[in-house]
Amino acid sequence: MEMMNKDYIDVKDRKRSTKEKLRQELIQEEQRCNKLKVPFCFRCAKLDYEDLYNKTILEAQRKEGNVKEEDLKVPKINLKKYSDKNRFKLISETEVWDRQRGSSEPKHIGYNVSYVCNERGCGHSMFMNLEQYDKFKGVKGNKTLISE
Repeated sequence: MEMMNKDYIDVKDRKRSTKEKLRQELIQEEQRCNKLKVPFCFRCAKLDYEDLYNKTILEAQRKEGNVKEEDLKVPKINLKKYSDKNRFKLISETEVWDRQRGSSEPKHIGYNVSYVCNERGCGHSMFMNLEQYDKFKGVKGNKTLISE
C-alpha cells in the first residue's frame, strides 16, 4: 500500500504554541475561580502575558536575530494575582428571580454580583445561588458572621 501525503495537520499530532499553552492555563484558572465564586480578570492576565511575550521576542531578536518559538523562554506569570480580592471593586448585587414551571409566582433564586477591575476597568459578573451568596456575605441562618 502506498503512503499518501497528508494535506492536513492532525490536531492530535501538532505541538501547541506557547500562546495556546498559556490560554489553556488561563481557562483552567478562570474555571477554578468560577467554582470558588471569586472574580478572575482573564483580560488583564491575557494582555499582561502578551506584553511579556512580545517583549521577550523583541529582546531575543535583538540578541540573536531570528528565533524559533520553541527555543523562546517566556517567563511564567503569577495567575493568582488576577484573582486577588484587592484587585476588584464590588459594584452591585442584584437579585435574580425566576418563574418555576407550573407556578405563576416568581421565586428568588440568587444574586448577580458585579465587579470592576481596578487595573484596566474590566467588568466581571457572576451568578450566586442563595446558599453561595449567604456564604459570600458571611451569613449563617439569621446571624451575620461579618459585620458590615
